[in-house]
Parts: sequence; structure tokens; C-alpha cells
Amino acid sequence: MDKYSSTTEIAKELRKELKNKFKDCKFSIRSSRGEIDVSLMEAPFNPVVNGDTFCSIGSLRNNKKLTEKGLEVFKAVDDFLNLYHYDNSRAEIDYFDTNFYKWYFIGNNIKDFKLKEDISKTTNAVFRKSRLIVTPYNDELSIQSNPKETAWINKEDIPFLIEALNKISEN
Repeated sequence: MDKYSSTTEIAKELRKELKNKFKDCKFSIRSSRGEIDVSLMEAPFNPVVNGDTFCSIGSLRNNKKLTEKGLEVFKAVDDFLNLYHYDNSRAEIDYFDTNFYKWYFIGNNIKDFKLKEDISKTTNAVFRKSRLIVTPYNDELSIQSNPKETAWINKEDIPFLIEALNKISEN
């Protein structure tokens, strides 16, 4: 494959790459003439800061919409697509020459993004009349008080979290 491959061939290779790299995530990858759309449909982490279940990502540079994990996923997608993408456009003279345009989404217009949880690894705890869902994921913990609010905690910070939760539960 090279920069002159069809969008169908590139999308097919991208699907393979993402299946290997992000086994816990589900993607929708659509290609048409001159366009590749990549949607993150399901993941064990919340990819968007405000918890939206459908949104367009826009530029990855200085992106304020995505969480660190979300940015990591879409940068990997962008890095892969850039291997096969060329853009010889010159907007100042209204000349456009590119093999395809890239579009990134959370969810799509048919189905919203779904936060995937591994029930076998999820523990529920009640603190101060609010239900927290704590989910281990790689070297971090995901803590949710509701589906739109997720906090990620590194393993090194877990003792401090336990101490804080114990203080809260004593009150």
C-alpha cells in the first residue's frame, strides 16, 4: 500500500491496526471516494471531557474536547492515516489536491458512543449517599459518579484515594 491506494484499502488496513492496538475499543470506519470517517463507538474510558456521546473531534492540535486517553486513541488513528495521506493543496490559489479527507467522531449519527465496563472488574461502593463505580483499567482506575463524569487515578495515587474515601465515610 502507498499514498495512492484507495480509501477502501486504507480503511481496511486501519481496521486491522486498531483491532490490534486497541482491543477494548470498538470503531466504526467508513470510507468513500475522497473521505475516511473514524468513529470511536465503545471504550472502557470516557474519551470526551464533557461526556458527550456524539460529537465531531475537529483538529487534534490543542484539542480541549478529548481526555488524555481519547487523544491517545485519535493520535494513533491520525498517525496511521498520515502514512497514506498526501495533501498538495494550496488554499491561497484555490488549488486542492489530496487523496482523502479525514473526519474523526465520538459516536456517529446512527449510534451514540457507549462507555464499556467490564462487570467482572467493577466494584460498587456507596459514599455519602452517592454511588461510585470504580473500574480498574491497565495502570489506572476509572471512578464514575454518573455516566458523564469520569476521573482517572494512577495506581500510585490509590493509597491517597483510599485515605480520602475513609475520611469521607467517617463524616
